[in-house]
Amino acid sequence: MRARLNLSVLSLAATMFAAYSIICFHGASAVSTTVFGRIEPMPRGPIGDVAYPSPASEIMFAGGSGLDLGTPLGVRAATGAEVAPGAGMATAAAFAPIVPALMDYDYADKYLLQFIDSIPGYQLIEASISESRPPVYVVTLTGTGDQPERISYTNSPAKARAIAAIGKKAYFVPMNYKIEQSLGEQPSFNISFKGPRGEAIRWHFVLASEPTERGGGLTQSIPPLGFLHRRIATAAGEGTSVQIGDRKCDAKPWNEVSVVPYFVAYRGVYTVNSIVGGLVPGGQSWSAKSAPPDRQVGSAWVLAEGRENSRQFRIVAKQGDTLTIREVFNSRLAVPTTLSVKETPQGLAFNSIAYAAGKKSMRLTISPAFNVGGCPEGTSSFKFRIALADQPKPAEEGFLEVQRKGNVLNLAWRATSPSWAKAKALKSRITLTASGYQISSWPDS
Repeated sequence: MRARLNLSVLSLAATMFAAYSIICFHGASAVSTTVFGRIEPMPRGPIGDVAYPSPASEIMFAGGSGLDLGTPLGVRAATGAEVAPGAGMATAAAFAPIVPALMDYDYADKYLLQFIDSIPGYQLIEASISESRPPVYVVTLTGTGDQPERISYTNSPAKARAIAAIGKKAYFVPMNYKIEQSLGEQPSFNISFKGPRGEAIRWHFVLASEPTERGGGLTQSIPPLGFLHRRIATAAGEGTSVQIGDRKCDAKPWNEVSVVPYFVAYRGVYTVNSIVGGLVPGGQSWSAKSAPPDRQVGSAWVLAEGRENSRQFRIVAKQGDTLTIREVFNSRLAVPTTLSVKETPQGLAFNSIAYAAGKKSMRLTISPAFNVGGCPEGTSSFKFRIALADQPKPAEEGFLEVQRKGNVLNLAWRATSPSWAKAKALKSRITLTASGYQISSWPDS
């Protein structure tokens, strides 16, 4: 009887986790990008240029591929001829690898989350544990307010560079990580490190029970269309706590999912083999530093955000009029973007965008193919589908509506499944410029 109750409660805990995720991330319509000491908030509309100073007491990375970008170039059109600023922007952009969506993707061997209720300025702490050799730990703290800042800390300088390279804020810091377990008890996780102001951050996470498949499934993460896919999971147990500086938060009882005395849950979640992904709010601004004269295997584009952050996209395969374009990284810890595009007289039309960590992959497919730069004036409609490699059903699917006026495209991603995502929408704006493009996304309120 107790075993059946525990399994049922774990399933309920997964449902409640989704509900509390919605509360925690409500209004998270902006992200911050660190570019060697600069934080650029991304607003709900076109990307702004307001800059604020950032902490400098820890080593901070902004990615960068180490490429010699040389003299800035305008975006090149189909012929490879440079397009002068302010001229032929639509034509030039049509033949550049514009990524038409801001997406989140991360695979974690182990994933921990605790809601923070009593430390001012914080609402959530998460950890992604990779059991690679050497192991990699990423801890993310989420702030409070209408535009909460998310800051990641990792024990790997390569991982810090990889996180920063995709427009997120990351610190490389030494970390202590230890698992403790007594005979007959559930294990506990201990993670400690120092923050950017030298404050000690200590996290003690206790499992409420053995994680099971009944605690697995798909739930919402970052609204409106971000998701968390879990294979097995359980809730946090008594004694779970986080301390930041001299302030400590003990995880509160999770009365909504507890069945006392059989199962006592606290406000936190532990999962195994998880994927955090989906369409997310945020903003980026990319300019083309170089473009190939033709589109043959081995040809590459270099895009830059600011002075240090750059991305290189290279054609790795060509079959008929279909190109496979992959982002090039120097680190095995980075998860590259892989694009499947179709060559047309109007430009490069996107079939899909994929991410993969080993065999764990996520793919966004758009049909019919979407030519961002060559999209006609007025309204265009598409279908989208987000699939995970080992799942028979799509994680999300729905409709994409695009309104183009001049060099501005307004997008609305509206989900029709799963049930929790129905009637939810993420709005985006892509602005084509003489040297590249800007993209920003925000929840449709």
